[in-house]
Amino acid sequence: LNNTRLGEQVCVGIFPTAEGHQIDFTPSTGTDNSALVDDGPLNPNDADYVSSSVVNHEDYYAYENMPATGIGTINGLRITHGAKLDTAGTRTVQARYYNGSVEYDLGGDFVVDGTTIFEHTSLVDVNPDTGVKWTSVEVDAAEFGMKVTI
Repeated sequence: LNNTRLGEQVCVGIFPTAEGHQIDFTPSTGTDNSALVDDGPLNPNDADYVSSSVVNHEDYYAYENMPATGIGTINGLRITHGAKLDTAGTRTVQARYYNGSVEYDLGGDFVVDGTTIFEHTSLVDVNPDTGVKWTSVEVDAAEFGMKVTI
């Protein structure tokens, strides 16, 4: 685990490019959920979005590949999701990872309790499937998503 200073690191952003193996959320427009969630974390856009209030609904997405050079050791992933409610209340969601056969929770539930976009970040040091640091091949093959839990 990353519990000591790692020194200088490089962060690489990758974004959804296609729908994954399970798409339960409803798109605000059109039929391609991945096109509605490809905004960067510094530019959340609530004009296009996917939504669900149904417990156990999940949406997964395929992502861009990691750069071919300059990556080296992957000391962790930062998974960022934005969420909000349409009306007052509370809901919980969780970041998810799919490796092609098994779905994993990436850090537990996070509470959504407001009507403005709230960004949540899950830091994932190791691949939950292997128990060791991620490889670029694993990240390239992964689907990441979100699940409504309460």
